[in-house]
Amino acid sequence: MYDGSKFGEVEVVKIFTVAEIDAYLAAASGGCSDDNPIPLPIAANLANDWTNILGKTASAGRYVKPDLSACTMSGTEYDPGTANMGKSKIVSLVLPNTAKSIKPGGEMSSFESSFKDFTALTSISSSAVETVGSFAFFGRDTLTTVDFQKAMSIGENAFSSCDALTTVNLPVVTSIGNFAFVNCDALTTVNLPKAQTLGERVLSGCDALTMASLPEATSIHNHSFSGCTALTTVNFPEATSFGDFVFGNTGGIALTVILGSAVPTLGKNTFNEVTTAKPATVKVPSGATGYESSACRHHHCLLG
Repeated sequence: MYDGSKFGEVEVVKIFTVAEIDAYLAAASGGCSDDNPIPLPIAANLANDWTNILGKTASAGRYVKPDLSACTMSGTEYDPGTANMGKSKIVSLVLPNTAKSIKPGGEMSSFESSFKDFTALTSISSSAVETVGSFAFFGRDTLTTVDFQKAMSIGENAFSSCDALTTVNLPVVTSIGNFAFVNCDALTTVNLPKAQTLGERVLSGCDALTMASLPEATSIHNHSFSGCTALTTVNFPEATSFGDFVFGNTGGIALTVILGSAVPTLGKNTFNEVTTAKPATVKVPSGATGYESSACRHHHCLLG
């Protein structure tokens, strides 16, 4: 069975067809609450069977965590569809291995999430998705964990206002659109090792964010960290330019900004509200020149 069979040292995971779902969910233990969902690995053609799968989930009335990695689709864009039945019982979701992108939201309005009916969703992952569409998870306030191993591009507002989001794993993403994580109130750290370009207000209003590491980022756009009142450390060793108000309204905690040898250009009021009472310490490599006469000196920044 799904949770017990083994062959040698390898656990054998049964993958269910659509026809087997009803009997499996009826016999399975768990699923009465969203903290004990039933694992549900499925092999199906989502183009034909997704609505049926949702209907069976709704009929069972049990919380589930579907693994769709073995499923096929029509095309390569994952579309969760407009039918709302059963979606409120999905706690975590593994996307099909054939999915290369996630459909943008905003069909009915510019602020509508593709996953708006997934009201219990806490985790989503994929080993194949390369592009997350704009507004895909906008306002999905139960979502805590995002794991997209191959995602290279995150659209505008893709995760904005995901109030419970704490963990973001995007190891190869290079481009992050405007407002992508704005107002993610629970996000504490961000590690985006391959990100090169940050759009406007990408992390603005993330008031629990304490640290951000973007070792390959070159361009940091307007207001990227404005309103991050807990921010203490940012690491941008390759940054060549900062937009306006990047660190505006970041509260009263001292800020350490780690930069590289080359002096970046600063926009208007990059360090707005950085004062002698709340300094920003700019750490640069030994031997770096040009910082003494740079605009940093006009923003109460200390070189360390």
